[in-house]
Amino acid sequence: MKKINNIEIILLTLICFIISIIIQINYNDLFIKIINPIFWLIIGIIYYIKSKKVYFRYNNYKLYKNKLIIWMILYILIIFDIGFFTGYGKNPYNTSIIGILNNIIQIIIPIVGIEILRSYFINKNKNNKLINIIFIILIFMIEANIPYYINNINDRELIFKYFCSTTAPLIFTSFISSYFVLLGSYKLSLIYRLISELIFILLPIIPNIDWFVKGTSSIIFISILYIVYKYKYVKLDENEERINRSNNKVIYPLTITACILLVLFMLGVFKYEPIAIVSNSMVPVYSRGDIVIYEKFSEEELKKLKEGNIIIYKVGDKLVAHRIKKVIMEDGRIKYLTKGDNNQSEDGIHVDVSDIKGVYVGSIKYLGYPTVILNEFFAK
Repeated sequence: MKKINNIEIILLTLICFIISIIIQINYNDLFIKIINPIFWLIIGIIYYIKSKKVYFRYNNYKLYKNKLIIWMILYILIIFDIGFFTGYGKNPYNTSIIGILNNIIQIIIPIVGIEILRSYFINKNKNNKLINIIFIILIFMIEANIPYYINNINDRELIFKYFCSTTAPLIFTSFISSYFVLLGSYKLSLIYRLISELIFILLPIIPNIDWFVKGTSSIIFISILYIVYKYKYVKLDENEERINRSNNKVIYPLTITACILLVLFMLGVFKYEPIAIVSNSMVPVYSRGDIVIYEKFSEEELKKLKEGNIIIYKVGDKLVAHRIKKVIMEDGRIKYLTKGDNNQSEDGIHVDVSDIKGVYVGSIKYLGYPTVILNEFFAK
């Protein structure tokens, strides 16, 4: 009877996958806004009730839960740190109250239903790896938005970017969610997935993370998270006397505080702000791959700058850090003619005070190389 039930669930999942593709291709908005949320709401309720009859490993749930929440907070801080290199912009999601509710219905409800079903099936069949693998693949295919590939089959570049930014991380997400349901039923997997999604649904401002950074950062984080849980937390939990809770009470708050301060520094909350240098125009003062720290000045202070000051100013959507060569008066406003120390000619613009972000105060060697590598990769 057990095998029949398993086959029924897999067949039901496969049928749902096929039907969802057909509906999405022809009625995508209807599927996303109504059909999919209602379906997974019903599935979630049914298997939440059924899960009461399935044995779950709840022994260490609280220990794993607290550590997972801390890890997810660190992940969010890291994502916002990446914005230091890529910039920040308005959230493409609708962050009004109605918009947030719609996003919760369309995104969060299906995730909850999927994780409850995942938890029920995997815990019910802990000893049957093959059938669990088949089920996990089917669940992944349901979430992978196959119709997107079908509708854009002729645009190879778009498909490649979508795979790297969304589908590849989803493969890792499906794996670690399946691992978490074995440790603490659907509760752990929901903590991981809901925090990951809600941070981008609720906040009005998010980092401008492109497809490459989004994909690689997600995959790297998930891999590290699995390794830490598999070989540190779970292993230590088998010998509870080796867990030093007193140290954690000190280390975690200090780590989180340091990360929050770092994020605020990257966001430009303080008087000083960093940028990454992508050219050698100012050698030997600083080089490509260095981090430059500049001080923010008031408009009145910026009007008093002199020849020799290095300023950071905006040209279009880019920042330039060059030295003032001449102070000029143009249309009744103070402007600056600049030049890179390593450049043969002066810059071809007169920098207005309103375009100046700040004044150079120092640099740190090599820390900006990730930005250089990413810029070169994107240029290609």
